[in-house]
Amino acid sequence: MTEKLKTLSQITGKNDKIQFIKDNREDNEFLTLLNLRLNPFHSYKIKQELYIPDNEDTSLTLKEFTNHCMKLNEAAINQELRDETAHMLSRAHNYDQEILHGIITKSFTLGVSEVSVNKAMGMKYIPTFDVMLASPMKDNIKFPTIAQLKLDGVRVIAIKEDYNVTLFTRQGRKLYFPLIEKAVRELVGEDDLVLDGELTHSQRTLVSGTCNKNMKSGYQEGSDDFLLYTVFDEMTVEQFATQSCDVVQSERTKSLERRFVGVTPHRIELVKSQIINTPEKLKGISNEYIAAGEEGVIAKDPNALYAFKRSTAWQKLKAINSTTLRVVGVAGGKGKRKGKVGALICESEEGTVKVNVGSGLSDELIDVFTAVPPIDKFIEVHYNVLIENDEGFSLFLPRYVETRIDKTEADTFRKMEGEHIGTIEYKL
Repeated sequence: MTEKLKTLSQITGKNDKIQFIKDNREDNEFLTLLNLRLNPFHSYKIKQELYIPDNEDTSLTLKEFTNHCMKLNEAAINQELRDETAHMLSRAHNYDQEILHGIITKSFTLGVSEVSVNKAMGMKYIPTFDVMLASPMKDNIKFPTIAQLKLDGVRVIAIKEDYNVTLFTRQGRKLYFPLIEKAVRELVGEDDLVLDGELTHSQRTLVSGTCNKNMKSGYQEGSDDFLLYTVFDEMTVEQFATQSCDVVQSERTKSLERRFVGVTPHRIELVKSQIINTPEKLKGISNEYIAAGEEGVIAKDPNALYAFKRSTAWQKLKAINSTTLRVVGVAGGKGKRKGKVGALICESEEGTVKVNVGSGLSDELIDVFTAVPPIDKFIEVHYNVLIENDEGFSLFLPRYVETRIDKTEADTFRKMEGEHIGTIEYKL
């Protein structure tokens, strides 16, 4: 059942992987397993290793496996479902069990993205969850501009259709926070609407972990007591579904502001926003936010449509350099960290940037990462400057910020270079 999926994972070159998928476009079994692993709308919520009992029965079919994955996707996980999943996997052939287990836990690494699969298929075979992303600030901002506070949390899309509210991460993974869903219903009323915003926690560093636990194990009572959903954009459900929002930024912003007039829903608020007419004023308001401990400003073109991709119509001005890296290994600690993880060995997506990140790791995190090394996870790192060395590039004064559960790939060197604040230190 899983032979071709394993072969794909062992191919090293991206173009070779795409060609392999092209060559197997007629293999329904291979494509089904590929979709189950990569579909961003499928979250099976089982992350830890399961104990799979011995079983002489090896009659598991692809249909049964697929149906069970869909059951996990819709259900809140519990021990009964874990046991049922382990029993199901025990009915697979031994050479299939590891990969099928890796599909359910989303831990089996293919080294290929949904975009590459769709390129190979010549169609959107695996759905992608596309939202508008801000570009690094350049000198081509059109004034007046709408300056909004740059938030530091987890990007969340709230879709209210009929009475139901569904929360998604930027990658299309479902979140279950009843208090936030209730707040969206209170704000939107009878309308069907899509809200775009950021989920934050009263303790800034806890939001990512709270969302991660929610996606792994479902809703835990009280986990949304300290969450706040800050909204900065809106559109109709149809516009989001068809990726064709034809309303300009200024009108979307005004519509959103009107929704908050006379309404005081709990756990939801409107982003801080103002019209700025000059570069000097924009820099000034950004510095005010940064001095107050915020990340900076997003400048938005009032006449721009919502683009379902990265766009210069939204530009971000940040205080420091920040990047997302992939954890590829761990380094042993010294002193009080002897016998534990001392640093996370990290790389950019293509491996040009390599750096060990130890600063910013609390004693609690050290214990967590020692017990379960976060290999192939993604972390946000703040740093001073990019520096060139004999092996490529590294980061000066890197500091761990958080684990990014909303990321599926690291930043590339080209992206880091394009967004860099200050002068990169190249070797002479």
